[in-house]
Amino acid sequence: MCSPSTSQALPRWRDGALTNTLSTTTTGSSGGAKQGMRAFQTVGLSALGLFEHLAESTWGWLHDARKLGLGFSEDTISDLAMLEIRRSGLSGIDVQRVSKRKERLVGFDWLWVISRPGHQPTICVVQAKKMKLDRSQAYSYGRLRYPAGSKYQMDALEDFADWLGAVPLYCFYNSVDCDTALMYWNCRVQQPPSIHQIGCTLAPIDVVRPVHDGRGPRNFCSIHSSPKALPWRCLFHPDCMDFGLGDRSSWQSRTYGGPGEARALEFVSALTRDSERPIEQAELIRRFGLDDLVSRYATKGFVPIPERILSLRLEG
Repeated sequence: MCSPSTSQALPRWRDGALTNTLSTTTTGSSGGAKQGMRAFQTVGLSALGLFEHLAESTWGWLHDARKLGLGFSEDTISDLAMLEIRRSGLSGIDVQRVSKRKERLVGFDWLWVISRPGHQPTICVVQAKKMKLDRSQAYSYGRLRYPAGSKYQMDALEDFADWLGAVPLYCFYNSVDCDTALMYWNCRVQQPPSIHQIGCTLAPIDVVRPVHDGRGPRNFCSIHSSPKALPWRCLFHPDCMDFGLGDRSSWQSRTYGGPGEARALEFVSALTRDSERPIEQAELIRRFGLDDLVSRYATKGFVPIPERILSLRLEG
């Protein structure tokens, strides 16, 4: 059942701390609840630990915002994630926001450049969507089908990924009841399920497209019924071959072309260079030959460019 429950267990954390104590509730077949306590510290561990922390925090942020009647957008969550990444102090990870002077270029939430020794960088263009309760009390992604000029945001995401040679992904920010989380837990590595990791999930565009284009419900259940919709921790876990960097074919059904690795990294560098000399829109379009791509989405305030750049160097 894709609806909320009042028996939801919540993560607990001290404000401003990256050390969390998490209370996890698992409901057995008899209906009883088993309580488990787990403590972890993000700082000094790894990117995996950091992204696990962010997923648990997102779960709690959305629950509390809903309970207190506060508006909480995808942009707010992404900015809080940026803050936590910066505060973590982890080596090999950097996050930057596209200059304020270039806001009119913004089209997507994230561009991730993930590197590890002996492998070509994996470049992902990521669109975030926040779950909310609709009038029927279902876990809805009401803004999934979002217009961009004469087309849709999803079309721009895919076109830009194709141009850049990147992988188009959707990131979903969630907070659901425990029974629903257990029902749609798709990671085969993490057992028993760590349900608060569903706070941040990833799905390839091929999974999201039928839900986006169809007439059925655009909600948590319709997306996460696919086994390819997984907690974002799986992107960094060495044993999660369902979504791991070592086997992209399992979550990417087509090969994206684009200008090649060097050109893609040059594009990232242009977006993140010294904020005192931000690249202008006309220069960006001319330098990288974006005229055709931009013309497809000719509308005020929208050019398909990511808003945040995450660079991550993994060990081994």
